[in-house]
Amino acid sequence: MARNEQRITVGFIALGCPKNVVDSERMLAEIAEAGLLITAEPDNADVVVINTCGFIAPARDESLEAIKRALDCKLTGSVKKVIVAGCLCERLGRELFHQAEGIDAVVGLGQRDYIAEIIKKTFSFGRPAAYLDQPPSAISDRVGDDRARLLITPGHWAYLRISEGCNHRCSFCTIPAIRGRFRSKPRDLVLAEAAELVSAGVVELNVIAQDTTYYGHDLKTKGGLAALLSELEKISDLTWIRLMYLYAAGIDEKLIETVAESKKVVHYLDIPIQHVSNSILKAMRRPDTKDRLQRLIDALRRVMSDIALRTTLIVVRNT
Repeated sequence: MARNEQRITVGFIALGCPKNVVDSERMLAEIAEAGLLITAEPDNADVVVINTCGFIAPARDESLEAIKRALDCKLTGSVKKVIVAGCLCERLGRELFHQAEGIDAVVGLGQRDYIAEIIKKTFSFGRPAAYLDQPPSAISDRVGDDRARLLITPGHWAYLRISEGCNHRCSFCTIPAIRGRFRSKPRDLVLAEAAELVSAGVVELNVIAQDTTYYGHDLKTKGGLAALLSELEKISDLTWIRLMYLYAAGIDEKLIETVAESKKVVHYLDIPIQHVSNSILKAMRRPDTKDRLQRLIDALRRVMSDIALRTTLIVVRNT
């Protein structure tokens, strides 16, 4: 049986945001550790796994197009089985079987670490199957262990996910419905993962979450993100720490001071402000105002004159 399993080739298509990249890297590691063969040619694989995004319409369209391509290959015989995983599965569930006929398995977020077993089952049996949790309650108490990843980023840097889910209720966002409420990853687990990545040759960690500033609120620990950064800075072979997905309203004086004084946290902050019109921010259910955002930017520049700020803006909103 082991010899037959070795002959299963797996093509993997990773779509979506950095959080999805981490999930893809964990799945790739599970696939490799199970002795399955990962191929760089998904159009000619025994099994194709597509880790999808379901956040916004263009991302859903991209995911469905990738699924369609894989199913076309299945019709021609160059692919035997098509497995769809990730956020689109969490959002649509079994409806995906109807939207794209020919899918062999639909895999929810909670089944990520069982992907190798699911591949083997799917390859051996002919009946389509769904491996789903009931969102968001079934996944709301779990925070995945992201250690042991097969990195698909360049070798010198990697993502470090410090939490899962989101408690904000922005009107344009479906993340709480897909990934559940906010759950911080325990600090010891974050530090262990960071040390593992650095020992593998990573010199820059990009810290990610749905809202990195909210880290630790649910753990009732002191210091939150600022305290975590101070611990990460102690990892000797780590050179840079880059902060992503900072919620503007969550950036306080302590965090600004920590970044400014750090020798490893780069003066580069990703702060998705989404808009600066007060009326639109209110309609978006964002707590910010134009004045508060301007004061925040001024405060950052006063303390760090060389700081680089990255953001995202929604420039069209349907009413």
